[in-house]
Amino acid sequence: MKSIVIACTATAALLLPQAALSVEVVASCGGVYEGAAVLADDLDCTGHPTPFIVLTDGALDLAGHTITANIFCEKRPSLDQRVGDCVVQGPGTVRGCIDGYRLQISDVTMSFRAGLCDDGGAEMAAVSAWASLNLVRSEVSGYPGSGVYGWAGGTKGTIMKIVDSTIRHVSDRGPAVAADRLSIVGSTIEGQIVSGRRAQLRSSDVTGLGPHYDGVWSYPFSDGSVKLIDTTITGMTNTGIRAGNIKLKNSVVSGSCTAAAADCKDVIAKFGVRALRSSCGTSYCEALGQSCGVCAND
Repeated sequence: MKSIVIACTATAALLLPQAALSVEVVASCGGVYEGAAVLADDLDCTGHPTPFIVLTDGALDLAGHTITANIFCEKRPSLDQRVGDCVVQGPGTVRGCIDGYRLQISDVTMSFRAGLCDDGGAEMAAVSAWASLNLVRSEVSGYPGSGVYGWAGGTKGTIMKIVDSTIRHVSDRGPAVAADRLSIVGSTIEGQIVSGRRAQLRSSDVTGLGPHYDGVWSYPFSDGSVKLIDTTITGMTNTGIRAGNIKLKNSVVSGSCTAAAADCKDVIAKFGVRALRSSCGTSYCEALGQSCGVCAND
């Protein structure tokens, strides 16, 4: 236990220089924890009137345990808004949703639990990050709403980095991943990716889910850019990639349009597509009013 306390304290001190260095033990539902906290045993808040815990600019060490509850991150000193900065560090499992402003999540397995992740009758995203998110060596699966969600519009959208992680999204009611500026490295995504201004995927795989979704969609900025490096997008029910500018390097976009109209393509660009040692089936460039001339069947 001593090593856990030291690790969690160090994490909180690095992220939150002014946080108190004492470590609180998370042992009850509805508790508010400031600074560093550790889950000393499994905690199940199913059916509890306050099925959550609150981290006030804090760092939670799961210490190999499971917490069945929502985790809300709030800023000091006010607890009026559900926005704050926090770390959730594994190994361990969260059965519930995590909501905050700037989030760091590592070595965590997340899965949906009925009765949690409900916000006024609508399912919350598994992770909601309103400024930034680093998701590392983690797995998110089985949520009926969105998977990992950040704001993709406005003047300052969410900056998100997903590394060595898996997101298995089972719903067509929201994207698997959404952010304004997005970096995905060494990860597997099942479902749609929505990027606002910029998305780069490296050494990753994206596979299809749902009857309405493009694989990677630049929205609401139709002139946003998408870059793939050593990445495969396959089996999307609609277009594989839809963006302003698209760059492909050592990548494959194929098998799209499994449940879409005849004018659906693997790649649709507003301006153009650049492909280096890459392959795709079909493409369309809106600026040209015709195929981009880079795919096998153009």
